[in-house]
Amino acid sequence: MQLILSWDLFLFRFINRKWRCSLLDRLMPRMTHLGGLRASILICLALLFFSRETLGKEVVYAMVGSQIVVQAAKKILPRRRPFLTVPETNIWQPLILKDYSFPSGHTAASFSLSAVVALYFPLLTPFVLPLAALIGISRIYLGLHYPSDVIMGALLGTISAVLVCL
Repeated sequence: MQLILSWDLFLFRFINRKWRCSLLDRLMPRMTHLGGLRASILICLALLFFSRETLGKEVVYAMVGSQIVVQAAKKILPRRRPFLTVPETNIWQPLILKDYSFPSGHTAASFSLSAVVALYFPLLTPFVLPLAALIGISRIYLGLHYPSDVIMGALLGTISAVLVCL
């Protein structure tokens, strides 16, 4: 377990500190918002109203399912966010987040949506899954999550989508 935690910290510091550049400083805050609550609700509503009825419903079910598991996991496995525990973390703005880090809800939401879309439209897979991954990486870059938080969020979102689409 200690090996996993040390690798997690190493990857966090590498992405959060070594990748710093002005382009990513402008891009990552925008990317992270695509996995947030407002964007997720707007995308779900748009899919419900403007797409095939089944697609919209399955995106909503996958997203709600993944978020229920995310919120339960945050209560069961309270892990403080890296900007609170890792010295010299680069943060995007003064942060007032009160919830825990594990797993990443933004990443779970983006993978729930992307996986359902990829299952319905396989030709879109090379576009939607890298976008979801970029949202997850933005969470690390901005000092909000460890890599394992993002990986677990991606797994939860993908599993939720697959279960809904079965």
